[in-house]
Order: sequence, then structure tokens, then C-alpha cells
Amino acid sequence: SAAHEVMVYNSVGIDTPDANVNLSVSPNPTTGQFVLKVNSKNEEVCSIKITNAVHKVVYSSNDVQVNGSYTQNIDLGNASNGLYFVTLKTNDYTVTKKLVVRK
Repeated sequence: SAAHEVMVYNSVGIDTPDANVNLSVSPNPTTGQFVLKVNSKNEEVCSIKITNAVHKVVYSSNDVQVNGSYTQNIDLGNASNGLYFVTLKTNDYTVTKKLVVRK
């Protein structure tokens, strides 16, 4: 039988206590307005993307400078009720959080 090698990069949904980048969204569930907070042990340049359940991008921001911490108020006022995914990417990390919009 053939041997198979499986390699996984940028695992989603796994938080480790010593992660260099931490992402939080609150309140969650939200009516559309929420606060996104990023904490980083290092200076990072990040991209932030919010997608709906069928992977349509409803918000994106590139070249976000994070030096220790970063906070941004986001308004998804036109978003429909449902599940969304908030993804933060750096050169080394990808962190995704679930966000529920309930109006």
C-alpha cells in the first residue's frame, strides 16, 4: 500500500496560549456593530477579512499596523443575520473567529 504524507498549514480555530497574535470580537452575537481587538507580541502588518457562510467578503482591510495592540470599531449594518468569519492574517499566522449577526 502507498504511504501518504499530510501537511497542515495555517490551522483555523486553534488557539494556543503562547500564540503571538490574539484576536477578539465583542459583542458576539452582534446587531452589526462590534469592536475588533488584536494583541500581538511583535510588531505585525496584518490583513483583516470578514466573510459570510458562503465565503463572500463583506469587509476587508489590508496593511493594518499592529504594534502591541490594535482596536477598530466595525459596522456591518447592512449584513444579514447569520454566521460570519473574522480572519486575521499576518506573514506567519492566520487566526479566525466566528461572529454571529442577529438583528
